[in-house]
Amino acid sequence: MAGRDRSSPWLLPGRFPDQHRSPQVLRARLKKLGIYSRPTQHSALRDLGQDLPQSVINRLLGISITSVDRWKVDSLWATYAAAVAGRTKTM
Repeated sequence: MAGRDRSSPWLLPGRFPDQHRSPQVLRARLKKLGIYSRPTQHSALRDLGQDLPQSVINRLLGISITSVDRWKVDSLWATYAAAVAGRTKTM
């Protein structure tokens, strides 16, 4: 990063040296460039929900077990819809 303060412990330093850049500011800057982070974040979290038990995700990320269960259901429906869309008609 050009002009980056090397003494800052943060990869993306905020306005003040002891603070990181907020997720909202970073999301807004990416959006101006045409990069939308929400879909990618949700996809990564759904994948994580398939790989780890809900209780682990809850403890690591502070996300409710109900939300993780919802991702699993959404993922199952997406898999089912893709399978149905890929079927060929046989008569």
